[in-house]
Amino acid sequence: MQQQLSFDAVSNGACAPQASTAAAIENDFGIALTGRARTIFDAMKSIVESPACRLKHYRDDFFHGDRAYLSRTHGTGRYVWVVRDCGTHLIQTGVHERNYDELDAVLHSYGNACDVYEIDAARATIKKIDAVKAREIGKRLEYVTRDGVVSKECRAIAGMDITLSPWGHGQSPQGIVRFTGTDANLSKGDLIALRQIAEWEVIARTHSLFTRTQSATLDGVDIFDLIDQIQ
Repeated sequence: MQQQLSFDAVSNGACAPQASTAAAIENDFGIALTGRARTIFDAMKSIVESPACRLKHYRDDFFHGDRAYLSRTHGTGRYVWVVRDCGTHLIQTGVHERNYDELDAVLHSYGNACDVYEIDAARATIKKIDAVKAREIGKRLEYVTRDGVVSKECRAIAGMDITLSPWGHGQSPQGIVRFTGTDANLSKGDLIALRQIAEWEVIARTHSLFTRTQSATLDGVDIFDLIDQIQ
């Protein structure tokens, strides 16, 4: 049977954590969450803290890793959340084809030994699904990156140029991504997606998961700054 939880119902229901627990988490990791990301995290936490939850060990995967991921993505779009006995894995979908590769690898690794949830930020729901549905969701791309152009709904929203910093002082090259805007009016979600696309495209360029993205700009302005400017 599918389980569907409303963020509001979860956040305000009997399963809501005590204030002392929430404060302890803030103190331990110092990762601030606001708005939709905070609401999503609280809803996920009610599942994790339920006695019926599969998660028994490596709970920092959730309280630190998933929390940090929600902070970076600002609780936008759609996610697939994989909960196993020893840890969790949160993946935003629809942004880049590499997100699907990551999801497929996680699901393949754990088979039936995990619970899988779809998190829809726009609809404010968390729904328990199976691996087949998760892969179906993961294959749906809202953004498509081809030949240096990022498109959304078949419309170009940004051009993209990638260069690598030189080797220096024992530091390996890092990606420098410059997006050029079109006449498209970009939302906060679009900017967050562009930042993720930058990171994945740098990895694709260097064929290494360890290559970091030094900077990602849109028309010369740091994308993180642009994200912060939008409430």
